[in-house]
Amino acid sequence: MSNISDERLVKASIEGDTETNDILKNRVQTVVMPALRRMDINGSDEDVDVLKSQIMEKVLITLPNYGFKIPLKTWVYRIAINMVIQHQRKQTVRQDKHVSWN
Repeated sequence: MSNISDERLVKASIEGDTETNDILKNRVQTVVMPALRRMDINGSDEDVDVLKSQIMEKVLITLPNYGFKIPLKTWVYRIAINMVIQHQRKQTVRQDKHVSWN
């Protein structure tokens, strides 16, 4: 992996440098996958891939809000865990709606 610091990587990515964007995506994925495993996501591989893509998109969209106050990996991990929790809540609501009260 690249020796570029997280700060330089984030700044370059925000400025639109596509080469650093790819490096950033790889770095982010090293955090996202353990978060998904830790939260024990139930569902098909396709569901996990969709959630992973949504997390990656959220990280890239909110990157300008990253304030460098905590390590990048911690910031990404928090986003991933929060999105997994939201996903699990939606799944629970869907399951509850399908319960028959006969």
